[in-house]
Amino acid sequence: MLAQITTTKNVREWWVNKGSQCPVRNVLAGLTCPVIVMDAENDPAISFATIKSKVLPYLQNAHLKTIKNVGHLYPMEAPVWIAEIIEAAFNLV
Repeated sequence: MLAQITTTKNVREWWVNKGSQCPVRNVLAGLTCPVIVMDAENDPAISFATIKSKVLPYLQNAHLKTIKNVGHLYPMEAPVWIAEIIEAAFNLV
């Protein structure tokens, strides 16, 4: 099941015109702690190629987790998967 999220016109316009235009690579490059990068194989908004070329190279200690058969809103579409990754990261298993 693909999830759908709604927002106001003002929020959507802010995201398109400003929020999505702010590069975070300078912040990412400074992180030395382990970072879990979650990716949805069928994400129509951010492709794996984008994650691979625009995110992973800037993280010194990245751990990629990929899920299949969900879209961009995988926290809503696959909350159990998210919880399992977080639980494993904190060694609570």
